[in-house]
Amino acid sequence: MAISKKVLSSIFIAFVTFHGISQSNDIFEKQLLIRFDSIIGIENLGLINGYEYFPDFKGRTTHPNFESLNWEIGEIEYNGNYYPKVYLKYDIYKDVLVLGNPQNNGSFQSITVQDDFVLRFNLVNSEFVNILDQKGKHLGFYQVLYDGTQIDLLVKRRKIDKVNERYGSVEYEPADRFYLRTKNGLFEFRNKKTFYELYPQRKSEINQYIKEKDLKIKKNSLMHVADLTAYCNEF
Repeated sequence: MAISKKVLSSIFIAFVTFHGISQSNDIFEKQLLIRFDSIIGIENLGLINGYEYFPDFKGRTTHPNFESLNWEIGEIEYNGNYYPKVYLKYDIYKDVLVLGNPQNNGSFQSITVQDDFVLRFNLVNSEFVNILDQKGKHLGFYQVLYDGTQIDLLVKRRKIDKVNERYGSVEYEPADRFYLRTKNGLFEFRNKKTFYELYPQRKSEINQYIKEKDLKIKKNSLMHVADLTAYCNEF
């Protein structure tokens, strides 16, 4: 699961064009198609297509992004190419990865990344992978908490909106979901019973390991859950 070693070192706007979409979709009719050409030398060319991103309102004390409302330097593996130093934001309310294109006036143009072509990205020292369905369509970006050869521990970072009646504002609250991924698919983590269901023949061994290590296999004890995941990875 290592990131590709191919590196393209610079990103710049090649051209901007309006994108005509079916009249049945008013939202997409207003969106702008941007094409980025990323070049190192003259022999390597990478291409990213996306729409202009318009963020939702931020709350009085909260925002819809992962970790930071500001642009952060991150890295992304996209369509077979590795981009090591790009400005990124991750809107976990909409599940949208956003690329920042610096402007001459110091501002940023916000462009959505075409998610089907994203393999993985790293933001604020957190690695995310793109989970696809059997047809290769984007299901969501999941943060990797443990990366094993047989089993992974993942979290779907989410935020939901909720009205703050005291101030009359809409705020964003975390609503994360945790998953175990094996060769058989993605399984939502609830508690230690999830491990028992995945490894029914190893239930007594798992239970013994939990007792010996005094592990708390709960969503608020992720270090312990990662420890157990690593143990099961050796099965």
